[in-house]
Amino acid sequence: MNQASLSYRVLDALSVHGDDYALGLTERLKLGFFQRLRLYGAVTWLEDERLIESYNGPSLPARGNRPRRYYRLTEFGRRVVATMAAAPS
Repeated sequence: MNQASLSYRVLDALSVHGDDYALGLTERLKLGFFQRLRLYGAVTWLEDERLIESYNGPSLPARGNRPRRYYRLTEFGRRVVATMAAAPS
């Protein structure tokens, strides 16, 4: 799977299922080991392009009181997903 297709799958997952964190996305998208490594590049690119944004969730004792970083679509990202869904294949 190339970077563009992984990025589209991330956008699609966030549009269907809502906010999620990286491990949740890897499980939801059933990513293999090397694809998991590429996920961080994809979310960084999507953030740079203002298609998604990240925020910190609540602190978790199981993570040494560190929060999970969650991702969500921006308004621009929602419009892009809607446009891509409406495009003929």
